Amino acid sequence: MISTIICSLVITHYMFTYLKYINEFNFKDAKTIVNVVHSSIISLACFLYINELITLNTMMIHFNTIIGFFIFDIYYILHYNIKNELLIKSIHHSLSIVGIIAILYDNTNSIITVKLYLTEIINLPAEVRFVCLRYNYNKYNIKYISLFVIYLLFLFPRIIYPIDDLVYAYYNKPFFFTICFMGIYALWSYWFFITINLKLYKKIKSYYQTKTLKETN
Repeated sequence: MISTIICSLVITHYMFTYLKYINEFNFKDAKTIVNVVHSSIISLACFLYINELITLNTMMIHFNTIIGFFIFDIYYILHYNIKNELLIKSIHHSLSIVGIIAILYDNTNSIITVKLYLTEIINLPAEVRFVCLRYNYNKYNIKYISLFVIYLLFLFPRIIYPIDDLVYAYYNKPFFFTICFMGIYALWSYWFFITINLKLYKKIKSYYQTKTLKETN
């Protein structure tokens, strides 16, 4: 376990370093590539496990790999002094790691934890949108399409679908696992209702204000 985590941390660090210094990527672009790689790997592993195509031991290797990424992510935030992300990312990563640890104590926790990690697929359209915003790129309306995909992936896999598992965990799982689950769900709800919906509201409001202004003129 520890060796896999360290190996993941080292590989992730060198991947970022290679992209930033050798290929001369902007550090944000280099981080985007790292995020996409890890999100794709963990999401694919979760999909395979849910469909019984890989074993729990193989799934745990991928979980240990993502812990290495979490450690790198906190290092990245501290190194580049991204203060607005430090608290919420620290809470998210800590709760996520507790979910992994819960599997070591009870294998029956695995399917719930895996389904939660499967939602990391949302990082793919999120990173696409970040790149579009970074470079003011919106060919084929990709910026708005990615926002729509993000909204759907948050609404269903992260807000609606986990409710049944959350109720089941409340009545049938250990207290610390349930609290961890509730914490992650609360964090997702905050991102969805406060962050995403607020941005969407501002976009719609701005659109209609612009439209009204044009009609007036």
